[in-house]
Amino acid sequence: MRTQPVQLARDPFRGLGAQEGTAVEPDSFSHGSTLVAAYQVGRFVDGGALAIGFSATRNAGQTWRSGLLPSLSRAAKPSGAAEFVADPSVAYDAKHRYWLIASLAALRSADTVVVSRSRNGVAWQTPITAVRSETLDKNWIACDNWLGSPHRGNCYLVFLIDNPLDAIVMRTSRDGGRTWSHNVVVARGTEANQTVNGAQPLVRPSGTVVVAYTALAGFATGGPHTIAVARSTDGGASFGAQEEVSSIVGQFFINGVRAPQFVSGDVDGGGTVYLTWHDCPDYECTGTDVVFSRSTNGTDWTEPQSLPAAPGRTSDDALLPALAVAPGTRGTKAKLAVAYYSLRCAWLEACSLDAFLNRSPDGGRSWRPPERINPKTMKLEWVADTNIGRMVGDYISTSFLGLRPVPVLALASAPAGGRFNQAIFASRLPPS
Repeated sequence: MRTQPVQLARDPFRGLGAQEGTAVEPDSFSHGSTLVAAYQVGRFVDGGALAIGFSATRNAGQTWRSGLLPSLSRAAKPSGAAEFVADPSVAYDAKHRYWLIASLAALRSADTVVVSRSRNGVAWQTPITAVRSETLDKNWIACDNWLGSPHRGNCYLVFLIDNPLDAIVMRTSRDGGRTWSHNVVVARGTEANQTVNGAQPLVRPSGTVVVAYTALAGFATGGPHTIAVARSTDGGASFGAQEEVSSIVGQFFINGVRAPQFVSGDVDGGGTVYLTWHDCPDYECTGTDVVFSRSTNGTDWTEPQSLPAAPGRTSDDALLPALAVAPGTRGTKAKLAVAYYSLRCAWLEACSLDAFLNRSPDGGRSWRPPERINPKTMKLEWVADTNIGRMVGDYISTSFLGLRPVPVLALASAPAGGRFNQAIFASRLPPS
């Protein structure tokens, strides 16, 4: 029997200029029986949101507490300086015992990436400015929690500096997110005539940091676009050259929905790195698939494979996959879960969205048939609009509580009273 998803939060704002009733783009992270999620609340059409919301469970999903990050945006209580906020990501620093949420916060004079800190995932301190620059985008945060790592307690913040560097950049904190280092370039765009974005840092038990990202080739080179990685073996002080995981075949945006081909990944207890993204399996595909690859060393990658689609959905577009590994599992016994959306656009009919979860009991060597997450099919017009398509998020999230996968994602029902009904939900599924 399918577990009904639990609503974590919805948009409380009215009359502030955003699309009312919208909550989008969740990330989550778990440690022990605690899971913390963060997301945009009150999405603007042309970018960003009124506030960043959070939800936390400290008892493995039995109960949740939710709120807005304080002192961040002008709509928050107490209010902050940011005109709008976006791109929340969540991490836990086990050495210093801090929960961290990194957010993009746009001020009138500059863009900033700020880090909110909490001891328990519920009470949040005033955010700390980690970086300030002219044009920032797509920040992501992760911490080294491996007991045997020489860099345990390092937290890594990656982001795109679009102008003037056009590069993915990293800063490191060694004190629980209180202070941050200088910029270290992970990957440049202009030097290789490409556009880089969507970076996610992944930490192996050895302390090696593998930053996975999307690299789109410039018009002068003619392609191919790639999923790529760059690695640091010195705690984020320097990075090696870009290494290709896979070429990208399909289009970057899909049928009226905002769905960039950003990569999602995780690392198991033995150091194997797993990556997933959406793409066409070949040039004649009828719909995009969830694509998967793994590496035991962060350098050599398996040939990308398509995850099985739900019955009757092989021609639909699968998009925005989010991968997680069950803690304490590894190798051929690693338990994986990938949540994603499936987009169906019938001829002369409105497009619709459903959400599914794929599981692997053996480190991605085999996959079970997808399980449906949402109880009711969503019409695409029920979700927030943007200037590049309808939006559930540039990403969603999956975490594990023990062996239970917990997808955290945006679901919607029909708008009412001039407001959307798009909220953030979590589904606590049976153990893998």
